[in-house]
Amino acid sequence: MSNTSKSPERNSGTGAVDAAPQKPNAATGANQGLLLELAGDAVSNRWIVRYCQDNPTFLVRVARALDPEGVKKLGKHINGYRLIVALLESDYGGPILAEKLNMLIADQTLIGFAKATYGCRVIQAAVEYLDPTAFNAVDALSLNQADKAVAVIEDQNGNHVMQKIIAKQKYDLNTFVNAVLPVTQKIAMNVFGCRVIMRLLEFGTIQQILSVGASLLTANMIGTLCLNEFGNFVMQDLIKILTKDLLQPRNLSNGAPNAKNQYVLELRQQILHYIEVNVVHLSCTKHGSTVVECAIKELSNSAKHDEDEAKQFMRIFDSIVLKGSNVNQGQNNEYYRTWNPYNAHNENVLFQLMKDRFGNFILSTLLDICEGEQLRILIAKLERSKDQLKKFKYGRFIVANLERKQRKLRKAAKKLSETGDANATWQ
Repeated sequence: MSNTSKSPERNSGTGAVDAAPQKPNAATGANQGLLLELAGDAVSNRWIVRYCQDNPTFLVRVARALDPEGVKKLGKHINGYRLIVALLESDYGGPILAEKLNMLIADQTLIGFAKATYGCRVIQAAVEYLDPTAFNAVDALSLNQADKAVAVIEDQNGNHVMQKIIAKQKYDLNTFVNAVLPVTQKIAMNVFGCRVIMRLLEFGTIQQILSVGASLLTANMIGTLCLNEFGNFVMQDLIKILTKDLLQPRNLSNGAPNAKNQYVLELRQQILHYIEVNVVHLSCTKHGSTVVECAIKELSNSAKHDEDEAKQFMRIFDSIVLKGSNVNQGQNNEYYRTWNPYNAHNENVLFQLMKDRFGNFILSTLLDICEGEQLRILIAKLERSKDQLKKFKYGRFIVANLERKQRKLRKAAKKLSETGDANATWQ
């Protein structure tokens, strides 16, 4: 290896080194300069990584040969980062590399790593394989400081590091959550930040979820998030997560479960009440319609075993299909049986949804999930406007879905009637 010469005919294309690929030997581990040169070459790098995986002794020598500056150079390199990741994956090289990474915390090099295309993969590997006592990513990236945390969260590479830190559930994130609470609304409407908020809602503790939820659902922000290009995904996650089942897998030892359960339902009710009141406006917007669709699907599933959820679904259904009807909503099923489809109550609202490019998806979803009297009412309403809808581009989609649903119901009714079921042909 000492007689290695550069080849003018071969260039790795990385702009870093032009060394000819050579198989490493045990001496390589003692020469950082040569190691950096070989690790920067695509082919030689593969040889070194493979040799490290097969030879723990050589791996330890390589890890020890690298000083913090060497780690800094290789960590952001298109080929060199692979060697750093391979060392971090090893039980032998990981602790050694952890010491080198900790030496880079003072000059904030690791924050630059987290925001670099290849450096972020090094930090993710450190989070994945290193013990929190050896390498604390929260402290290393200064995530307890709002400005630095937001800089990482809203970065196209840094957000992946944050998602990994949250998903691994190794670290105490309370200081991080408290630091970013004042700017969670801004983060939720960022193309990369929304992913971090969603991951925090998925893996965070109950207290963290409630804190983030309360911060997001302040006055006038529900509608803003529902209509936002990225915030709507956070709202959908909140609808799915803020349920009575939230306390079961994540119960905390401190605090009163009943009080927390009540607070969870209050946050969920804020979202659902806003959707109920503004359902037509939301349904006719690109991003708002996805939130409405998520809400009615979630409510439809939970309504089968929860009376409160069934009532909430009924109210949203009324806001879409029966808006303006002067009927007693407290009569439940009787209320629907006495409804007359030929008495027009604010037909313009429903017709607006039928021919809207986004609203028609909401009605199609209702056609799929509604049952019994609700389905009868919806079909009767759509049937009345069938001829008019055929004249509109998006209205034709509703007509096609309606006819498909009717065929399916007739087929099911025929099959059930053959078995002697008197309730088979409700329509």
